[in-house]
Amino acid sequence: MSPPPPRPSLFRALRHRNYRHYFIALLVSNVGMWLQIPVLSWFVWSLTDSNAMMGWLNFVGRIPALFATPFAGVLADRYSRQKIVVVMQTLMMVQALALAWLVLSGHANMPAIFLLSSMLGLIGAFDIPARQAFVVEMVGKEDLQNAIALNSFAFNAARIAGPAIAGPILALLVAWDTLAERGISPEGLFFLVNGISFGGVIWLLAAMKVEPRVIERRSTGVFEDIGEGLAFVRKHAAVGWVLLYMAVMAMFGYSHLILLASVADDVLGRGPEGFGVLLAASGAGAMLGALLVARRRGVGFGGSIPFFGLLAGAGLIAFSFSHTYWLSLVLLLPSGAGMIAQSASTNSLLQNLVPDELRGRVMSFFTWVFLGMFPIGCLIIGQLGERLGPLIALRIGGAILLIGATVLFTRLPAIRASVHELTSARMQG
Repeated sequence: MSPPPPRPSLFRALRHRNYRHYFIALLVSNVGMWLQIPVLSWFVWSLTDSNAMMGWLNFVGRIPALFATPFAGVLADRYSRQKIVVVMQTLMMVQALALAWLVLSGHANMPAIFLLSSMLGLIGAFDIPARQAFVVEMVGKEDLQNAIALNSFAFNAARIAGPAIAGPILALLVAWDTLAERGISPEGLFFLVNGISFGGVIWLLAAMKVEPRVIERRSTGVFEDIGEGLAFVRKHAAVGWVLLYMAVMAMFGYSHLILLASVADDVLGRGPEGFGVLLAASGAGAMLGALLVARRRGVGFGGSIPFFGLLAGAGLIAFSFSHTYWLSLVLLLPSGAGMIAQSASTNSLLQNLVPDELRGRVMSFFTWVFLGMFPIGCLIIGQLGERLGPLIALRIGGAILLIGATVLFTRLPAIRASVHELTSARMQG
């Protein structure tokens, strides 16, 4: 009797030197970003006391992705993905420092905040497809799924650490009379720290030594290249259907984050510290989901993506019925786990099935539905939260996730056949 095969290592992608550099850079960058995100949300909430305005903040910050990501995918297929990532991270540093100056100098107003948020959204639209397509160049196909899951792990570890640090410290700084007397904004200090943190990130990314990939010089134009990618998505059910459900998740799942400030303040009475801990709880659940995906090996499609969608939807609905602080924290775990496991599984499936010459474009479509649909969902959920209250809005979003996952279950035979077709084509190629 032969011994059972060894269990796959949870952190096996880290054996690649370039990916270790990338992982550390990603972790540092994400912690800085997740220091900024809840603080900016709380800053806007304290200025406006409006769920609708929170929706608009996320809308203007993400809507550039709706228009820019298809072009970003073409860029990622035509040029060095490493250089694109370094340039975009540099621009993110400039944006963070500009936001810090705006708030610390006392010139903060909503139009200026919206402008800088839009700038960050545009930068991210070009950064994310290049980063996602770049991963396979660092680890190869064998460790790709593990690397994608570890990316999600780093992102969600930062979602825990950032808000967990930001909430209590922000509450202390807000209560510190010396800062108020000198007119120093505590929020501005957070933005300054985030801007400075990008220095180490850029150095790590630039220091990586990656084997140059062969880039085919194309005679076709940008729109023809985008059309080629769209044709691939339409042709293969395993790509089209999972991207469609990713759009549903982005609109009605991830958009729940904009309501947590209102839930923390108006429903649970916990203020900025409670808001930070709610975000951290959602991040903790997401990290569990990322670790679950990291343990898996191979592509496969046994219904895990719609199952994780059901988990996310049920978790949101359960959370919406809680008026108890500790119970609300617990109920955010399954929704966070379901959302990130669904998106990481979708990302992994696409990366494994798509040929390299189309990788940047198809991953730009993944970014398009993730970032492009998110602001539209924020606008819808923000308006529902303003008119019906945050808890009713959360229930509606959760119900839509359940319906979408059920529809995806009905498409499993076509999706599995498409996975088999693409996998066979890749093996023969």
